[in-house]
Amino acid sequence: MLGYILQTLFSIAVLKFKVPDFLTKIFPYGDPQKTRQTVLITIGIAILAALVISLWGAYNYRKYAHLNRRTFPKDVTSSGIDSHFGLHPFEVLEMQNSKITVLEKTIV
Repeated sequence: MLGYILQTLFSIAVLKFKVPDFLTKIFPYGDPQKTRQTVLITIGIAILAALVISLWGAYNYRKYAHLNRRTFPKDVTSSGIDSHFGLHPFEVLEMQNSKITVLEKTIV
């Protein structure tokens, strides 16, 4: 769409400055009215496409943006960690509160 807009603006600028060689390429049949119609139709289609896309985005946002469809796992308690890894509750508490934990053996 941006390419069409730039092309249209460039064509209008060239028409204003009366560049004859470029005009023969723009109007191959010598009819500037057909070119103006083509430019207007292109702009109309671009505006219509932008309108449809923005309306569709607004519809999707209203319908789906505020849904909470994610499922989260249940919170893990310290006793669950104790039983899963076979550790003493004091060791789990110490690991949770310390910044650095050095394990002598892998617990997994």
